[in-house]
This record gives sequence, C-alpha cells and structure tokens, in this order.
Amino acid sequence: MTADTIEYENPNSSYMIYGAETSYGTGATPANANKVGKINTFSWNGNNNFLKSKDLGAGNNYGVSVLGNFDLSGSIDFDVDDFTIFKYLIGVIQGAGSVASPYEIVEVDRIGYDSTNTTSIALELGTEGDANDDVLTFDGVVFGSGSITGSQGSSLKGSLDWTGHNITASTTLEAYTASTAKPFVFQSGSVTIGSDALHCTDFSVNINNNLAIFRDTGSGRFIAMPQRGNRDYTGSFTFIMKYDTTASTLSGRELRDYFFGASNTPDTGNSLTAYALNISIDDGAAAGDRVVDIELSNTYFDDWSQPVNNGDGTMSITTNYHSHSGKSDSTDNVPIRFYEIA
Repeated sequence: MTADTIEYENPNSSYMIYGAETSYGTGATPANANKVGKINTFSWNGNNNFLKSKDLGAGNNYGVSVLGNFDLSGSIDFDVDDFTIFKYLIGVIQGAGSVASPYEIVEVDRIGYDSTNTTSIALELGTEGDANDDVLTFDGVVFGSGSITGSQGSSLKGSLDWTGHNITASTTLEAYTASTAKPFVFQSGSVTIGSDALHCTDFSVNINNNLAIFRDTGSGRFIAMPQRGNRDYTGSFTFIMKYDTTASTLSGRELRDYFFGASNTPDTGNSLTAYALNISIDDGAAAGDRVVDIELSNTYFDDWSQPVNNGDGTMSITTNYHSHSGKSDSTDNVPIRFYEIA
C-alpha cells in the first residue's frame, strides 16, 4: 500500500516575477530579472459569480448553478528597492539611470502595445514543494491603483492593486534568485513644497487610474482590456507642529496657511495657490548610492487634522493633499525619477 503524500505550501519557498505582454491576455514569459520588490504580501481573488436558478414548483432549493462572469484581482505589498514596476501603473520609462539621464517614469493615458502606451503584464507566483511544485500565472494584469509610503527611519513601502484576465496553474518553476538589493529608507532626503522644506515624519503618495472594467461579446466570461479613467494623485503628510522662521523651511504654521489659502484664516474666494511637491530620498551622496525624486505639480491641501492630547509633549498633525499631475518636463509629465550616482 502506497503512503499518502502531503506537502504544505510555504510562502518562504515562493517567488513572484513578471513579464510584459505583447497583446492583451495572451500571456508573457516572466523572467527572474523582473522583480516587483521585497514582497511582504501577495494575494489574489477569483470569483465565478455563479448564477443560481430554479423553476416554479421546485420548492425552496435552487436546482441549477451556471457559471457567470469570471473576476480576477489581487494586491501586492512590498518594500521598495526599485521603482521600475511603477511604470506599469503610470506609463512608460525612459532614460539611462544616471545623474545626467535619470530613469523617468512618464505618464501615458492608454493601455496598449507600442512605445507610447503601457502594456499589460503577466504575473507568475511559484511555490517550491518537496516533490510537488505549484506555479500560478496571471495574464492580462493591469494595475488600477498603487501607493508609496514612508515613515521616518523605516523602509519605503509600496502597494499595487491589480485586475487580471485569466489564471493558469502548472508545475514548472522558473530558475529564481532572490534579490539582494537594499530597500530605500525614508531617512536621508527631503520633502519640498513650493521652494521650502517640510520636516515631516510620514508621507504617502497614492495613484488611482480609475480603471473601466467591462466585458463584451468578444471577451466571454473574462474581462476585455481595461481602460484608464481619470488619474488621481492623492496623499498625506504627518509632521510635528512648530513655529520656525528658518529660511527655506516650511513650518506647520506656514503650511496651515497653505491649507487656508490665505494668512491666518480660510480664503473667502476661490484663488488658492497651487504648489509644486518634491519628495526626494537617497542612500547618500557617494558613488553607487541611489536617489529617487517623486515630483507632483499643482498640489492643494484638502484637510487638516490636529489632535491635542494632554501629556503627549508634541502635536502631530496630518494633512491630506491632491495633485493634478507629475512634474511637467517639456512635453512629458514625470512623477518619478530615479538614478544611481556614478
């Protein structure tokens, strides 16, 4: 009698890689070199959306279940050690990754398969077993929203929410080597609003493409190629409230006036000033150190939250903002630039 085989799947033996598709939902060849980042959590959700039916006289119980539309979605949470993956959220990438020619992620509006559009991708989740491996490939993956967050002294966190077309299971693992790249740390760098530096403890940048998800007679149960709607940039800053007259430093009191739109009291008209926003993070200034600039244009401050807690010693303020676009650079809008110092 042959003994039963039981193998539990362990996330510590899993990997996640991706590849760019050349047409929607047709799959790709995910490669070891194409890593999202230091992944903390990956999740996927599928739904058959069964249609249940019964006839008159059949009693209280359903008699038939029919497959409905197939939904496929998920999320990835990771420590950011490279920003390349964000091109599939924002647009396309250009440049050489140097000081003189940084990598630039340029906004584009459409999903497509020429040099001016953002391609869909295929994700591969592989899990090595003892003798029985498990590989899931998700094709037609498009990122609907994502975020980059930083907390002083901690690694940068990235998140991406995706929608997919189909999923296939197999057993052939990719030859995978775990990344040894260092995550970016929100420790050395600056946050600049307008021309002044804000000393903050936490920040977030959120991007939402407001995807239009649909099906038609050509797609069957599965979604057709998603289309991007309005692009929303939102986020927040948390900082310690203080009075500070240091030149080129933006104090909490001054930022409060940015929120008001006027000095000391909310503006009575509709003439608020828009500000340029730059979040710069680096490893240092030596050869081999990395630098990233997240730059947004036409930034406005939406709200202000100021708890006053007896005994805290400081007041920690959070303000939320929205921006209209990445920084204008000739004919391009570029929200993210990154490079390595030679």
